[in-house]
Amino acid sequence: MSEFFAAALKPGVWKEEQEGIVRMPEDDHKAFAIYAEWLYTGTFKTGFVEADSGRIRESLSYKAAEEVEEILLAKAYALGDKLQVPMFKTRAIDCLASRLEKSYGLPSADLITFVYGSTVTGSPLRRLICDLYVHEGSNNDEGFEDVQEHEFFRDLAKFSRAALEELQANDTLEIPYMTNACLYHDHD
Repeated sequence: MSEFFAAALKPGVWKEEQEGIVRMPEDDHKAFAIYAEWLYTGTFKTGFVEADSGRIRESLSYKAAEEVEEILLAKAYALGDKLQVPMFKTRAIDCLASRLEKSYGLPSADLITFVYGSTVTGSPLRRLICDLYVHEGSNNDEGFEDVQEHEFFRDLAKFSRAALEELQANDTLEIPYMTNACLYHDHD
């Protein structure tokens, strides 16, 4: 059980324990379904996400359907963070990184807005988003005009400066999400 649920169901403290129900209306039910599947089976299945996207793809472009899935994976990560379940967060961020890497696309403005609105400064998910822009977006400013998150641009400048320093020092530049996925994991 997560620390969140352990605290919410602590005997004699909260009404959730008395009712045996923890209400989480602010959390996405699809993200919670991914968590429940992972909790009960030990697998992180996105098959139903893809099946759901099949319905979405009938009314949206393929790119729009991918963005819906990416945001859902970010919501799963945020849920894992809230519930204090590092292993679930690791699976969510690895799945999101893999999806973004395979699509050769940059995170959308909506994804950036969600990530920066639902995570704290220094979050591994924020770092992943910035690393993708630093290493994949050098010739592409698509979507920047829609990004309103000032912290994103601060982080992007910080990671860009670090990448430039690495390039100057080593004449090579490692792509963190391809060479060291542990940068994005909580190893508690």
